[in-house]
Amino acid sequence: MNGIAAGLERMVSKGKIFEAEATAVQARTEGSVALSDLASCDLVIEAATEHLQIKRDALKQLDLIVRPDAIFATNTSSVSVTKLGATLSNPGRFTGLHFFNPVPIMELVEVIRGLLTSATTFDTTIAFAKRIGKTPIDVKNSPGFVVNQDPGANDQRSDSRWPTSSASTRCLRSWKRCTAISTIRGIGQRPFSRNG
Repeated sequence: MNGIAAGLERMVSKGKIFEAEATAVQARTEGSVALSDLASCDLVIEAATEHLQIKRDALKQLDLIVRPDAIFATNTSSVSVTKLGATLSNPGRFTGLHFFNPVPIMELVEVIRGLLTSATTFDTTIAFAKRIGKTPIDVKNSPGFVVNQDPGANDQRSDSRWPTSSASTRCLRSWKRCTAISTIRGIGQRPFSRNG
């Protein structure tokens, strides 16, 4: 919680957000170290380290605690959403929800549909992203999603992974400017190669 407060203070001091916004975020934020506190959540976003087994173990524990109609999402940038979803008793309620760093500033969020993700789960996750002020893009469950691709190539691609709306294009360009920050924070950025 102290880290969140410090991050918000930095954003206020840099003029990125207003003091009132920082105060509102802190008022809505609640910390806990007990998984049981997540039992009544509508949406649980897993953000464990980028290691398949660590993520699977966390999801197995949460699957026993969280109510059966809740949606699970992962913030992974590299692990298969389908493989992670298969960990749950109901993989249809699992999707990817990958936020770009720095999350409070970056508008773009990738919503990744696993092979077993239900339409309701996917649509609800898209609606959630919009409700929190993000620009969601529908991304195929493929290695690296969009984060490890070249947003500069956006205008030359017809691939459905690349958004065509002006808001999404603006977000991708903004993401490109933050590549160094993302790499430093460990998102797992890899250089783009047009040949594979």
